[in-house]
Amino acid sequence: MSRHREKNESDTRLRFGQWVFKDDMRCEAYGTIDETVSILGLARRFCVAEINSYIDDIQRDLFTVSAELATLPENYARLKEQGSAVSEAMVQKLDGLTAKLEAEGAMPGRFIIPGESSTGAAVLDMARATIRRAEREVIRINKSQDVSDCLLHYMNRLSTVLFLLARSQEGKEK
Repeated sequence: MSRHREKNESDTRLRFGQWVFKDDMRCEAYGTIDETVSILGLARRFCVAEINSYIDDIQRDLFTVSAELATLPENYARLKEQGSAVSEAMVQKLDGLTAKLEAEGAMPGRFIIPGESSTGAAVLDMARATIRRAEREVIRINKSQDVSDCLLHYMNRLSTVLFLLARSQEGKEK
């Protein structure tokens, strides 16, 4: 459970005004999402236009993920009313992109060592690893506080999409 407090230097404010320690699990998770958004920004400098359009969409969705993570369970209904919660449509969009990318190219038959091919793919692999850390953080939150099923599903699907985007980027650079 988040440790609610009055503000001091070691605290930060969540959405809807509650103060928590800066090392609160929610802060850790949305901080990792922020890292991922930044890494994806770097990836856009090295990826082809088609991949960049997907990255841009994911970056925008990750702001919604962050908003949800910065909201305590008792305020989830307010967040959802504002249209700022992760939705089933966001999860379905990732599922559709997964199907599209899998249909376009064969999955590699071996482990991928990031950096063996393109810079863009390597940066996307870095984003994938970071989002997997964020997913573990969200799962930890869910052990003590309710997290929406859509958020859990979105986090799970996103690492797969980032893996497939990296493989697609490699194929487009050959």
